[in-house]
This record gives sequence, C-alpha cells and structure tokens, in this order.
Amino acid sequence: MAYRSASVPVRLLQREHELGQLRGALDAAAQGRGSLTLVTGAAGTGKSSLLAAADADSGAVTVRRARGTELEHDFPFGVVRQLLEVPLQSLAPAERDRCLSGAASSAKRIFESAPQSRGADDGGFATLHGLYWLVANLAASRPLALVVDDAQWSDAPSLRALAYLAGRLDDLALALVVCVRSGETTPVADLLAALQSHPETHRLELGELDGQTVAALVREFLPRASDELCAAFHESSGGNPLYVRELLRSVDGGGDGPSASDVRDAALSSVGDRVQRRLEAVGPEAPLLAAAMAVLGMSGRLPLAAALAQLDETLSASLAERLRRAEILAYADPFEWIHPLVQRSLYDTLTVTRRDELHARAADLLEEGGAAPGHVAAHLAALRPTGSSRVTAALVRAAEEAIARDAPGEAGALVRRALAEGAAEPSRGELLLRLGQIDVGRRDPSAAAHLREALELLDDPKDRALAALSLGEILTHAGDWESAARVIDEARNELGPSDPELQLELDVTHALVCAFDPVLASTYWSERERLVGLTGGDSWAAHALCALLASTSGFRGEYLDEVLPLAERAVEGDVLFSQRAAGAWTPAHALAGFVLLERYERAAEVADDIAVAARMQGSIASAVVADATRGWSTARLGDLAAAEEMLRPLQDFALQNGLLLLVANLMWFGADVMLERPSQTDVAQALESLQLPPAFEEAAGGAWVKSARGRLRTTRGDRVGAEQDLRAAGSILERLGFGPLHDPWRSWLALALPRADADEALALVESEFAEAEATGLSRPRGIVLRAKGLLARGDEAVELLRDSVAVLRDSPARYEHAQSLVALGAALRRGGWRADARTPLAEGRELAYRCGAERLSDQAREELVATGARPRRIARSGFDALTASERRVTRLAAQERSNADIAQDLYLSVKTVERHLSSAYAKLDITGPGARRRLAGVIPTASPDH
Repeated sequence: MAYRSASVPVRLLQREHELGQLRGALDAAAQGRGSLTLVTGAAGTGKSSLLAAADADSGAVTVRRARGTELEHDFPFGVVRQLLEVPLQSLAPAERDRCLSGAASSAKRIFESAPQSRGADDGGFATLHGLYWLVANLAASRPLALVVDDAQWSDAPSLRALAYLAGRLDDLALALVVCVRSGETTPVADLLAALQSHPETHRLELGELDGQTVAALVREFLPRASDELCAAFHESSGGNPLYVRELLRSVDGGGDGPSASDVRDAALSSVGDRVQRRLEAVGPEAPLLAAAMAVLGMSGRLPLAAALAQLDETLSASLAERLRRAEILAYADPFEWIHPLVQRSLYDTLTVTRRDELHARAADLLEEGGAAPGHVAAHLAALRPTGSSRVTAALVRAAEEAIARDAPGEAGALVRRALAEGAAEPSRGELLLRLGQIDVGRRDPSAAAHLREALELLDDPKDRALAALSLGEILTHAGDWESAARVIDEARNELGPSDPELQLELDVTHALVCAFDPVLASTYWSERERLVGLTGGDSWAAHALCALLASTSGFRGEYLDEVLPLAERAVEGDVLFSQRAAGAWTPAHALAGFVLLERYERAAEVADDIAVAARMQGSIASAVVADATRGWSTARLGDLAAAEEMLRPLQDFALQNGLLLLVANLMWFGADVMLERPSQTDVAQALESLQLPPAFEEAAGGAWVKSARGRLRTTRGDRVGAEQDLRAAGSILERLGFGPLHDPWRSWLALALPRADADEALALVESEFAEAEATGLSRPRGIVLRAKGLLARGDEAVELLRDSVAVLRDSPARYEHAQSLVALGAALRRGGWRADARTPLAEGRELAYRCGAERLSDQAREELVATGARPRRIARSGFDALTASERRVTRLAAQERSNADIAQDLYLSVKTVERHLSSAYAKLDITGPGARRRLAGVIPTASPDH
C-alpha cells in the first residue's frame, strides 16, 4: 500500500527555512522545473513531519509518497510501486495506456501482478528508461512530486530508478524529495551516495532543536512549565523532537505537573519501554496486536494483523483506534505507526522465538491470501534457517518474480538466502546454478565461482550444460575467452546427442565466443562447414547461428554467395526476434549481412521489423541496433548529413550511459561522418579520450575504436598516433581474418606511414587489393585503388585514381566516389594538368556537398582555386543550416509526430525536442500558427525518411 503521511497536526518549530525550501521545490514543479531535494537527519528529528507540512501546501502539484521499510527492502521496485501504482490505477484505461506507451512500455512489468520472465537485455536499463518516460508522461498531465521517506531502507531497484530520474530532472515538472536517516547502516549506501553527490541536489540537514525551541514545544503541552523544567526536557531529549514528545507522553507528576527529576527519571527508560507501558494501559490484548503489527512492518491491513495476533477483528479494530489515540499509531485501519522508531522498538522487544513464530504465520496468511511471492518471501527470509524445502522453494519463487520485474540484484539476494536455508531440495547445485545465471545477467564476476561450484555438484548433463553456458558468458565478459571456449567445449562433449536443442545452443555459444577473439577465430572457421549443417532447424539457436555465419562471412569476405541466404534464413518468420528479448545479440549480425553485401533497402526493411519487435518487448538494445544500422547504411551510401542525424542521438545516448560496446560500434559506423563534419568535434574528442578495458581492447570492439581513432589522427596530422592505432586495429582484424568488406585498414595504415616505409605501404595495399577484388564489390575495390593511387606518383597515380573513379561511378558509395574524384583532380593539378583537374574537382566538390562531406568539399574548393578557377562559395542556408539533431527532429515533426513521440524515438527529453524545434523555426524563418505544418515544405525531398 502507498505510504500516507500522519494526519495529526504538527506545528513545525525551527524548521521554517527547510519548509520554505520544500515549498519552493513544489512551486518549481508547478512551473515545469524539476528538482531533487535530499533531506537528512537523525531518527526523530522531524523529517516525516516536515514532509507532511510541505504536502499540505502542495497546491497544483500531485504529491505521491512512499516509505522504505526494513522488512521489504529486498522487494523489487516496492517504493516505485508505492509512488506510481495508485496514480496509474486512477487513470482512465485510455489515459493509462497512453502513459505506458512507447518507451514507457518497458516499465509495465513492474506493475503487473504476474510479470512474464524475459531474456536478459540492456542490463536493466530498459526498465529504468521506461520508468523515466512513465514519470514524464504523468508529470506532463499534472505537475508531480515524488516523496520517499526512510530511503535508507528502500529497495535497490527503486533507488536506481530515482538516481536515473535525478540525472534528467531539468525537463520534467517533477519535485523529487528523498529523506534519509543519517547514521544508519544500509545495504543501499552506494546508491544513496550517488544521490547525495549529484551536482544539482539541494541538501537539507535537520539538526537538533535548541533550548528555546524545546521550551516552546514543552509549553504547548505544559503552559506553566518553568525554565528549569524546559531545560530538563532539552537536556534529557538532546533536542530530538521525537524524544521530547515521548517524554511529554511519559511523565506524570501528579496534580502539580512533572518536576525536572521526573523528566530525568523518565528519560532513563528506552522508547520501547515507554511505548510498552502505554500499550499495557490500552488493554491486555494490545501488546499482542502491536507485536503482530510490528512484525508486519510500518503499515498494513488491520484484518491481517488481527489474524496474525489471533484476535477477533472487532476487538482489534477497537484496540487499533485506542492505539491511535495513544499516539502509538498514526492510522488505525489500514494501520500505520506514528514513527518507524516506535515500530522498531516494539519489534526489538520480541524474543527471537516469538519473531520466528509470527513471521512464519505471516507468511502462511499472506500465501493463503494470494499475496505476491516477494511479500511472502520477506517474512520467510527473516526466519532463522531450519533446512526447510518449503521455505527454499518459496524464496526461489520470489527470486523468479524479481527476475521478471527486472530486479536481478534482489533475485540474487533471495537465492543466497535460499542457499543459507540448507534444504535438501532444491539441491545446493541447483541453487548455485540459478544464482550464477542471475549474476551473469548482472555481469557480476562472483558468478564464475558459483557456476564452477555448481559444475562440481551437479550430476545431470543438461544442468551441467546450462551451467557451462552461463560460466562461458561471464568468462567472456571478463576477457577470458579461452577458458570460456574450453568450458563450453567440455559441456558439448559431455552432453552428446541426448538433448539436440541444448547441444545446438552450446554450439552457437561456442561459435560466438570464438568468432570475435583473435586467438580462437581459427577454431570457429575450422568448424564452419559443420555449423552450416546445423542451420536447418526452426529453433532460436538455428536462426541465431545463421545470423552469426552471415555476419562473420561478410566480415571475412569469404563464402559471399552464402551471406544473403543465411541472413534471410536468420530473419525468416519471427523466431529470432520473438523468443529472446527481440533477438538478444543476433539483430546486429543479421543486419550486418545485408549491409556488407550492399543490400541497403533490405537492411532497412529488416531494421524496421526489429525496431517494431524491440519496442513491443521493451528492448532498448535491439531498438538501438536497428537505428544504428540505419545510420551505418546511410553513411556507406554517402549521405553523411543524414547519417549524422541518425547516429547523433545514439552517440549521445551511448556516451552518457557508458554503453561501451555500443559506443565502439557507433564510432566505427560513423567514422566518415566524424571525419567530414565539424559538428562532430565533440564526438571526435570523446573518441580520443575513450578508455578501454584490456579484455575489450584486444577483441573486435577494440579494433573498431582504434580503426576510427587512427583515421581521425591521420586527418589531424598525428601520423605517429595514427600508425600506432591502425597497426593495433590491424593486428586484431588480421588474426580474425576480417577483410576490406569489413574494414580496409591496410589502405588506411599505408596512407598513414611515413615515406621511409613506402615498401611496406605498397605491400599493404597490394595485399588488400587482392582481397577486395575477390569480393566483386565496387566499394572495397574503389577504396583500395584510391589508396594505391595516393601512394603512387605521376602518370601511374593518375591512372590508378581514374580506375578508382570508374569503379565507384556506378556504386551506391557516393562519398567514396567523391573522395576519388577530388583525389584525381588533386593529382592532375600536381602533375601540371590544371585545366584537366577542374572537371573532377568540380564534380567531386558538388558530390561532396550533396553528401554533407564538408571538409572534403572545402578541400576540393581549395584545389580548384589552385588550378586558377574561381569556384563560388556554397552558402549553408535553410535546411542545410540546421544541426544534425535539429534536422532529425524537424523531419519527424513534419511527419506530424508529437514532441513526446519524437523524444522517445531519439532518446531525448521533450524539452530538448522543443529547444531543437524552436531553433529550427528561427533558422528556417518559420513563425506563427501552423508553423509545424509548413515544415514539410522546407525539407529536401531527396533526403531519406528514416
């Protein structure tokens, strides 16, 4: 249930500044400005009362409150559900569907009563992103305040979601307020520290009350209290507001009122002792009901508490109301304690045996009532281990529910507790296998130890194969590719023909591990013929194997007649993208087969299908792969301006969120864009400063980064750095066997080498030319011919460059054609044929301009001037004057997409979209009503739709 603030009116003393700050945050939300406020203080210093007072003045802002509890800190997204479940349920069905549509759809599983498990994807990022958009959609309808009390006991997934929100508050009409009790040991300390260290956090520290304020508080209850008596209250309470009130409730000095000594005597007993005395005064059954309530937590249903206490419901209702009047409870039904310290103090008075008895009975009652497995498990986890198979099974069920809600950390904690139970069934090996699988999804290195032990304990070959698959995955992520391949190979041999589908899964995983590791690549290619024979089935693994074979064959430039059939087989039907979180790792490989063979239209069709499946399943990873491939295709087609439009939002998204593999892909996909467009200067700087983990650096991802960076350094004149990067990239790619269809690194290295290494440069391009010729495709042949021409001199250089121009003239690679035209013109000019040079230079300049290759266009102009020509300047105006992000946003706006839809498609905020549109309108000189409708008239029709 959602946490409610206490209804007891409280006059805040010595908190006027803090209250003003909170009211200011609410006012800012009402005006569309987001903020994060962190309220800290010791127990009893009035954090909850402060929140209640601010809540009372919320005005136009909808305030939703939640409270973390010790009992349920392992219940995934429990605090988020407290905050958002009621607002969602209160919406009309159509409005609820709208709020949970688009990017927000990936948050649906949090609020489903029985969420469906799915394959690992995004490392939980999709759910966080979905929650951001859900909150954005809710706040767009009405300004919102999300207030979390006792965040030190919050569940970790909820705090991760709050931290994700905190980094994106500027564009939301949202006040985020988080209250933390200082001095507490908490399992989520690192997440709280992330909130505390956020640069935009407003911090409010609640200290103790001074003597004057305590005196004012005492005299509200005891108007004739002397200075001495007030001083005794201040000294005995330490200025803590809660302790002052507890002392006021506890002292009884008879008709003349309490004395200072009465106050000091009362202070000697604990809060629990004082509350216990008040409980006993309520009635003999009150301690029984209070004990049940204390075990159930800070709040709960009164009938459940009555059943747990084994008391009549009517009697329990009467007792609860009397407990409320005694200021032990804030609410009677559903019950809620006046303060967490009161609940905790009573819980601590229970013997361990009594706690076990009540938690066990609570679990039974909740299970009988159909409660979620996580709620039941919260009580079972509080029991001392007794070797119970029933408890273990219930904890595992709760872990599976946590996985379905995208909370693997909490799932792992539940399985660890199940292991501690020490039950015979499920066995320790089975539990370790499940724990290892969960930790693999979290990229937790400890998974390897769990899975190795599971392999030692498990006897069933199928279970051992599953353990090997997971162990292989975590070893791969740790960079230990050889151990991963060995573990999976051993499992293949052990499983044999007993389970063909699982055997195929092992084969596919073994192939994936080997294909992109320079040391193991030869093993993969030695098995290729056998692997091709396994692609005939209709399982996910068979389709995945087709995708892998298509991409790797294209990368090597071998078996090219099989690439397209394999890629088509991979995407046939909906097997690949429906069974494993929109395809898991496979979409990139299937798409690469089409792109490498220059089937760009087909690549776009498949990318559209992947994007639809990805968004339906909430898979940001696969949606981004589809968008990135469109950008890659567009760059290879030579429309660098359009490619920048597509890749720029993804580059920003990947860099901001530290998605290293995606960053590496995007840098490589967009290398030509980065080299040619000054608007990519910040991306180039990010590439220069990118730090790679050793394991990543030595595999294919490292080669992509080094190849792009080497080319960048060549254009900047850093030949030493360029040579170092390109040699390192080439070392990896050569061992992988990847050819010029994938990356013509030899040509780029040859052009970066100093003149003293001319023989090596020539050998490099001759070797690459043979491979390029074997592909039969014009793009790689034209690139290598241009490199040969640039290395040659005189007539030979001109002839080679003419050949490059001729090869590329009918190619879809327009940017490569433009480069060869400009290179030919420059060679003719250097050779003294100035008049002959003007035609290819003018043609190259025009083509470069149409490609959006700004630096190449400028180079061509400089060459034309050197021939004696007087080329006109090409002024950037109208649509061409827009930035890549502005162009992308403007295109979508012209298609009558809403700002929210555009923001979700481009991984931006709504306000960022609004800023881009406003800037675009100014540059395009579009004003007044109907401006959006007039955008279509200024967008060049030749530009791509995507």
